[in-house]
Amino acid sequence: MQLNDAVPERRNLIVFCMATIVFFIGGGDACGDVKLPFGSIVLTNKTGLIFLYWSIFFYLILRYWSVFKSTPYDPDSGDNFSKKKNYKVAIQEAIIKSCHPSKLKIPPTWYFGHNTTELDFSAAADKIGFTTDQAIEEIIISRNCIEPNEAYCLVLEVKKHNSSTQKVKSEKIGLLSLKYAPVFFLTLLKSIFSDKYLFDWVFPWLILLVTLLTIVGASFAFDYSLCPPAPLPPGKS
Repeated sequence: MQLNDAVPERRNLIVFCMATIVFFIGGGDACGDVKLPFGSIVLTNKTGLIFLYWSIFFYLILRYWSVFKSTPYDPDSGDNFSKKKNYKVAIQEAIIKSCHPSKLKIPPTWYFGHNTTELDFSAAADKIGFTTDQAIEEIIISRNCIEPNEAYCLVLEVKKHNSSTQKVKSEKIGLLSLKYAPVFFLTLLKSIFSDKYLFDWVFPWLILLVTLLTIVGASFAFDYSLCPPAPLPPGKS
């Protein structure tokens, strides 16, 4: 299953959010009784309907998350990496392609090759025959974690030219770390509209965020009510 608008979980969440946004921005109200489009059934319990609305909303959110958190981009691909590619990998790829290493703080812990002995940056640079300044100029972002249980994680890496073994890499860079998260967030904002897979996965979350902001804004900032009071007759205040 590929990510696209035909997938029910994605489509249902987007349609539900868009309908909610249209309702609030369009000044919809829930004053009258709700009539179902078949038979003559009339629903009058507005509190129950509001509870039902939020129950469906949370269900759609949880359903989308449970389905897409591990959905591969192209399960039919002959490339094993593409088969396993999920949203975490898409975020990492966007960061690797678009984030310049000079914008990141140098981690305090580094490793030489596959050795697990901890080094500081200067000692790590010396291991491959670089000065600290030379190593800083050669830093790249890569997906190559020192922990064996983590197949995909971001690290900073310095590699000696024309050598696959003479390299040092940093400890894991946390996407949500306070040191790196602001830079990564700005990078993703720039990349989201140029990276199809990242856009496909994140777009429903953006619509969801806009929906929640619309509900909050309509309910508080604009003093909105689902059933606004009827206008006063002319000449009365």
